Amino acid sequence: MMVSGVGVLSTPVEKAEAAQAETALTALSALTVSDSASMSGYSRSQFGEEWADVDGNGYDTRDDILKRDLTKVTYGDSKHCEVTSGTLSDPYTGKTISFHRGKTTSTAVQIDHVVALGNAWSTGAQSWSATQRESPANDPLNLLAVDGDANEAKGDKDASSWIPSETTSDCAYVARQITVKKKYSLWVTSSEKSAMSKVLATCPNQSLATSSSLDAPASAPKPTLTYRTHVQTYGWQGWVNTGAMSGTSGKAKRLEAISIRLTSNLGSAYDVYYRVHAQHFGWMGWAKDGADAGTAGYAYRLEAIQITLVRKGGSAPGSTSNAFRQKTSTAKKATSSKASSSKSTSTSSFKKAKSSKGVVLTCKTSASDSWLRWRK
Repeated sequence: MMVSGVGVLSTPVEKAEAAQAETALTALSALTVSDSASMSGYSRSQFGEEWADVDGNGYDTRDDILKRDLTKVTYGDSKHCEVTSGTLSDPYTGKTISFHRGKTTSTAVQIDHVVALGNAWSTGAQSWSATQRESPANDPLNLLAVDGDANEAKGDKDASSWIPSETTSDCAYVARQITVKKKYSLWVTSSEKSAMSKVLATCPNQSLATSSSLDAPASAPKPTLTYRTHVQTYGWQGWVNTGAMSGTSGKAKRLEAISIRLTSNLGSAYDVYYRVHAQHFGWMGWAKDGADAGTAGYAYRLEAIQITLVRKGGSAPGSTSNAFRQKTSTAKKATSSKASSSKSTSTSSFKKAKSSKGVVLTCKTSASDSWLRWRK
């Protein structure tokens, strides 16, 4: 059994499965459930040479995955065969980790077998040939660059004993395990299936993992945070993406309101809720998924903001009333005032008379028959 070609669905079965966009929950229900087999005879060497260059591309498997999953990658040779440094956004802990190759530093970033090799051994792989076992050990679909401590804490545990601490990754993590077990006809234990089902209950539409390419991250597409701000006198600014500045600089203008929304896979799994503490108003209601939060037209500054993610369709973290207040514009008020004045004039009668103290202007309103006097 050999690793599939890079980025290619290599068989009619794989193509058909991708076209059906099967959910992880559906695939889980089709997996065989059985007790774990004995770990007797297991060793890492049963799955072939560690980090062999099985696809003949000039990289060993570890460097393949580092190159794929890290950003700001540097290399130790002109052919880019050895990754010497880079930055990892760790899917298991949410941390940003700087990787530097070295005897005491390389272990900060490790390559995790999503379905651990020990787990694969005890759920079907011990009956395979040595050549067959080499495949899941080096398949990019089953490999992720992760925090070293998290990888060591996981060991050979299945989903019933270990799930990433970064909860936004648990659905994708379980879906990838199911995808690998389906691909290699590995079974699950009843406790493992129960744990997987519990996770997927929060994301029932989670799809199977589809990317095993070395040209793109094997984890789910990176989500994008998109946001815009309302600035005093300037109004709403355009939408910008993760890391970009929104607002003004050097203008001494206040931020009055904000809107936030999620895209990509994170937006399909979560609603983003946020609320602001506005000058004079205090904490306002929770806004959701691109709705406006704050004030506009008051020139009241934002003093604090609170943001949280809720599983898609879940309950709001608090009251959603009064999340945004818009002040009626001066021009609108002036127009309204002018119209009111014109109306009053048309329904009133005016008199002009002289007195020893000056001119007296009198106005009798037809509506109330009351007298209003202005003297000068």
